[in-house]
Amino acid sequence: MKKRSIPLSVFLTVITFGIYGIVWWFKVTDETINELNYGSIDSAPLNLLYLIITFGLYGLWWNYKISTYISTIERRHNVEPDFWAPLMSLTFGIILHQSRINRLTVDNK
Repeated sequence: MKKRSIPLSVFLTVITFGIYGIVWWFKVTDETINELNYGSIDSAPLNLLYLIITFGLYGLWWNYKISTYISTIERRHNVEPDFWAPLMSLTFGIILHQSRINRLTVDNK
């Protein structure tokens, strides 16, 4: 999983009118699924398709699901997951997920 600058990612999302946000979302989803070896039951392209088909409503479920995936990764790396992270992810979404991934990459070096 790759550490990314959150301010830079937000800036690029604004400058590209949301296109980089989709790329960022796709990368975080793909890296999280690959880290857990869940490729046989979940995939980033499939999640993107669901997001498009539901006109973005799937994003609420996705935020909760990815948050629980990241909690699993944190437990595997002996990092205590934040209890409220799945609920907070409904509001802060990708920024919270990237922050937790950045914390994992720093803790494991």
